[in-house]
Amino acid sequence: MHWLLVLLSSGIFGLLVNLSVAGGLGELGLPVGQRDSLLTYVALPITVFFAQISLVLAFKFEKAGPVSLVFSSGIIFSFLLQFIFFGVVPDAYSWGGGVIVIFCIIITAARKWVEELAVEDDRKRKFQFLLY
Repeated sequence: MHWLLVLLSSGIFGLLVNLSVAGGLGELGLPVGQRDSLLTYVALPITVFFAQISLVLAFKFEKAGPVSLVFSSGIIFSFLLQFIFFGVVPDAYSWGGGVIVIFCIIITAARKWVEELAVEDDRKRKFQFLLY
């Protein structure tokens, strides 16, 4: 499947979901001010476009496991960047969700490591529970 079709379909789906959720919550509105408008209409689409292209091409040339792990690490960076640039301190729900995601990333990486160990390796027997 061509990357442009994936990008277009995921963009339309994301637009519809975001419009319905924002409309349902009563938060639907246009950005106010030149800076917010510039970020919303120029910087955000360009950034999202290149992020989606990179993700689709990464899935094309690499196995899904490593790509998913790297993509999931974006959650950690988003916590750091929102704190550094915007001064937003995550609440308990954000921390809980972040901890769950990080835990799953660690478990997935450990499982991949155990799968690649030799059959006679003692560590593979110790960590066999990760393979179920």
